[in-house]
Amino acid sequence: SLRGSQGQVTPLNATEDGSGLVYTSSTGSIDKPLVEVYLDFQCPGCAQASAVVDPLLEQLAESGKIQLTYHMLYGLDRGFPGNHSYRAALAATCADVQDAFSAYTKTVFANQPVREGDGWTDEQLRGTLAQQAGLAGEQLTAFQGCYDAKSTSDFVEAMYNATPDYVTHTPFFAVDGKEMPIA
Repeated sequence: SLRGSQGQVTPLNATEDGSGLVYTSSTGSIDKPLVEVYLDFQCPGCAQASAVVDPLLEQLAESGKIQLTYHMLYGLDRGFPGNHSYRAALAATCADVQDAFSAYTKTVFANQPVREGDGWTDEQLRGTLAQQAGLAGEQLTAFQGCYDAKSTSDFVEAMYNATPDYVTHTPFFAVDGKEMPIA
């Protein structure tokens, strides 16, 4: 089966309720607005946001002005063969176990196929793209072991199932639970 429940791990930056990944520890500023990014790795708009919007949000998080949380969805898999969004979410959460979520996610989006639905091979997700994101040596080996064993699959499914009903598309940005339109 695609998903396995044995030997599951929780990503390093998982939110307390397991619904997403917190960006950097500096977002512990709980009195600041909570900005949530809902993305799907196969979504072209998400790749554009990854290049333009996300770095701005990450700067705000690093300077303690906002809390920032990422939620990876895989709804686009319903329209295409290959479980590409799911496998990319699995890989990104495994990258987070190695504290390399941001670099890995940006690398996957930067290498998004031109045609939506074409996706990535396992070799790209676990090899080429991981290496481009800076994973090497024991860190790369641990990342690949996590991906191959689907060690974060329970987390990825829980994250998907925790998506609020008001999130109707990707990319979707919310501030304190309300949609933030990105022009």
